[in-house]
Amino acid sequence: MMAPPLYSGLDARRGEFRLLQIEPAPALGDVLVCSLQHARLPDKPAFEALSYTWGAPGILSEMQLNGQPVPIQENAAAALRRLRRTTGRRTLWVDAICINQADAREKEGQLGLMRSLYEQAAQVCVWLGEPADGTAIAINDLHDPLLTRPWWTRIWVVQEVVVGSVVIFMVGSDTFTWANIERSLARERKGLNALTGVPNASGATEVFGTVLNPELCSTQDENFRIMSRLRSLWATGTFRLSIYDLLFQLRHLQCTNPRDRVFACLGLATAGGQQLGIEPDYTSSTRDLPSWVPNWHAHTHRDAQPLLGWAADAPPRYAACGAMEMEESGAAVSYRADTDVLAVDGLLFDTVAALSPPWHPDASSSPALTRRGAPELAAWEALALDIDYACPYTTPESRAEAFWRTQIADCAGDPISSPHPQTQTLSPRDTGTGVGRVYMEAFADRTQAKSWASQQPPSLPPSPDQSSKPRPTDALAHLNVWQLAGMNVDSTHLHWDLHAELRRIEPGFDTAGSEHVYGTYLARIRAACAHRRLLVTRRGFMGLAPWNAAVGDRVCVLRGGRTMFLLREGGSGEKRHRLVGEAFVYGVMGGEAVTLAGEGGKERMRVLYLV
Repeated sequence: MMAPPLYSGLDARRGEFRLLQIEPAPALGDVLVCSLQHARLPDKPAFEALSYTWGAPGILSEMQLNGQPVPIQENAAAALRRLRRTTGRRTLWVDAICINQADAREKEGQLGLMRSLYEQAAQVCVWLGEPADGTAIAINDLHDPLLTRPWWTRIWVVQEVVVGSVVIFMVGSDTFTWANIERSLARERKGLNALTGVPNASGATEVFGTVLNPELCSTQDENFRIMSRLRSLWATGTFRLSIYDLLFQLRHLQCTNPRDRVFACLGLATAGGQQLGIEPDYTSSTRDLPSWVPNWHAHTHRDAQPLLGWAADAPPRYAACGAMEMEESGAAVSYRADTDVLAVDGLLFDTVAALSPPWHPDASSSPALTRRGAPELAAWEALALDIDYACPYTTPESRAEAFWRTQIADCAGDPISSPHPQTQTLSPRDTGTGVGRVYMEAFADRTQAKSWASQQPPSLPPSPDQSSKPRPTDALAHLNVWQLAGMNVDSTHLHWDLHAELRRIEPGFDTAGSEHVYGTYLARIRAACAHRRLLVTRRGFMGLAPWNAAVGDRVCVLRGGRTMFLLREGGSGEKRHRLVGEAFVYGVMGGEAVTLAGEGGKERMRVLYLV
């Protein structure tokens, strides 16, 4: 006699899902005996949700499910054994068991319920595995035992803990709360060794109040920081992140199926899948993507920061196609699924004539406080200023200003690219044209034989017995003086040097608050220029290009686009192009390219085909 099927149909549109009931057992090693039952979200059943990693394929255990022996991944079985009670059933939602993994359509339907499932769960139980050495974990030392587990690297778990009202971490029989981990990390980050200058736990360098190299934070620390921030936004009702913002922030996390990179973010995005017109489809192909489709699965350490803010409520920064075009018509695109060709209205405005070397900051070393530590940027200036053809910026002084504004993508100061209100951005204090030039000259660090920021931290006085080990009291006195190259810098030392340099460049310069403003410039230079090249066009414009740009790429405006774009001929016919990426071109980010083309009467919007 054939056993009845484990799974019967679900109607996700009615909120139907399955719950797993675990029967009690006296011993940890006893066979898992469980059953499935149908439930509906509108009925608000009582249950907990499990968050875990599936583990290596092929490592299986066995459980009794609805009276039948069923294989189960060992990591899931270990979690269920720890969750099982000695008396009384326990009701859980476990994705690998409660969803029929052999039914692609059911999986797609249940994906739309996952956010609600974790929101409604009484608590989310995060299974991190058994203790590495079989011993209990001290609550004051949670970093290595908890944050180095594979769970932190998976993209699906973000949604599971962000929306969960109560989250419990499990390592063997030990349990910890989110607050436990936060407090443990806070202690470690403050744990700078005053005698040896050991770097703090994050590994990041903070200078003038700005973290310049967040990539040096350990991956697990960074993942915890991202999840904590998203949890806080969700809990306070201030979560306003678009699907693009989430995809970029979480692009370093892992998933087995590349489609899950998008599906895992849909539930969290302010505009979800239904509003975006995206339905989970595990049958869609992910091979041979056209150039205009971003490959979120191909994360590299050379990914440049986007020129645009992707937060759902971020104010527009540029309006390259013209503010009126954006307001009245928006983007004009059409797509043929059978050819993967995207037809867009665009204007081929200019051509890349020269490119600087790319600037790829070394993530393994502390960043420079001035341009002397980034010789590539000095080469950028030589390319930007030494031209032998007509300059659209009119005078050498105007071209010099165009260069320093290009290094910050013209968004840390005022004025910005266009007077149109849609493109205005809030600016930090003292970043107008005259003052901005002074800060950027301080960064250029060009007038002295020795860099103004090159001093070493003051040496500590020896102890009374003349040993090389400094006295603890003296070491503590210097604790907040230096944090460059792995030591803590409070910039007392560097503040004086910065003030002197600013006044040398501009006598009488007001240095009040200059440390924060200079730190803002440093962070913005890194965000705008890292993993990009400086471009110069045939018309003499300068700007920022992707690091893989090439001479001959076309600089274009796309209808509805806020930035400029680089296109490369690709395919038969002059209208077929491959998308290289977004670009910043100083002087045409507020719609000026459309105006200039119209004045000449030679160029106008036409259909371009992206392949």
